[in-house]
Amino acid sequence: ILGCGGISHSHGTAASQSDRVKIVACADIILSRANEYAGRYSVENTYDSLEAMLESEELDLVILATWPAQHLEQIRQACDLGAKAILCEKSLALNGDQGDEILDIVKESGVFLMEAFMYRHHPQIFKAKELVDSGAIGEIGYLRGQFTFPVLPDSDNWRAKKELGGGSMMDQGCYTVNALNHFAGAEPVEVFCRTSLNADTGLDMGHTGTIVYSNGLVGQFESNQKACWREEIQICGAEGTIVIPRFILTAGEPRHIELQRGNNTERFDFEALNSYQLQLENIHQCLFGSGKPNMPLEESVRNLHVISALFKSGRTGKMEAVL
Repeated sequence: ILGCGGISHSHGTAASQSDRVKIVACADIILSRANEYAGRYSVENTYDSLEAMLESEELDLVILATWPAQHLEQIRQACDLGAKAILCEKSLALNGDQGDEILDIVKESGVFLMEAFMYRHHPQIFKAKELVDSGAIGEIGYLRGQFTFPVLPDSDNWRAKKELGGGSMMDQGCYTVNALNHFAGAEPVEVFCRTSLNADTGLDMGHTGTIVYSNGLVGQFESNQKACWREEIQICGAEGTIVIPRFILTAGEPRHIELQRGNNTERFDFEALNSYQLQLENIHQCLFGSGKPNMPLEESVRNLHVISALFKSGRTGKMEAVL
């Protein structure tokens, strides 16, 4: 694992709960932080750089628990140094062009790469998709997603720092855009977005956006760093609605989805599961079994192109094509 800050602990906990995964090395530019991480999760070896770690270790997987602005070069470096597989924290990159470049890099090197949208590994997402595909709510006519929570603009949090790839879109909006694309069943073709910026830093604080798909379906989403915690997906069809009340942070808490048809609501409950653990185990199945990635890289790149178009629309105030 590279980067022993906040999100690395989610991966450390997930690995400790799995009998298929063991973290054997960690690296951080602050070596004392790597040493502290190693002590907490019984990691055998610590390093102060990705290069030093990959030159000394024979690893099945590298986890990039780093900032979005670093990912392109770290993925390039990891591939050049012989990495076999990479799990990269979201956002995979800063825009669609970088996403295309990453796709070329891993195709040329033959490296397995997955973006860490851990929510895509939870059974509530599989069940919702199964219900949609089975026609349980009829033809889908509308999608809506929201993910908001407050981030202090003057904090030391990476989410408040534009130069690190922070902002509402790359931390919140990327989830909802990904979810809408996943359930739409068609390619996104154009978008419209209203963006709120921090007047002092230029950081994007919030987005209210619309995505139009090739089948005529419309999805709308909201992300915001100035609003309280809210997370929900609604999939609305001609015969009913599927609601996923909590779709992101699933570790340690039971979850459910609702199938609403007329005056009847059917509830599907799921035991407490750690999506980060499920994510690691999906990668294990892909590398050592016959499994397929629950979060395909091509979808991550498509996500970035939608995000690029949303940012452009926020600047122009016009509908923009997804390139």
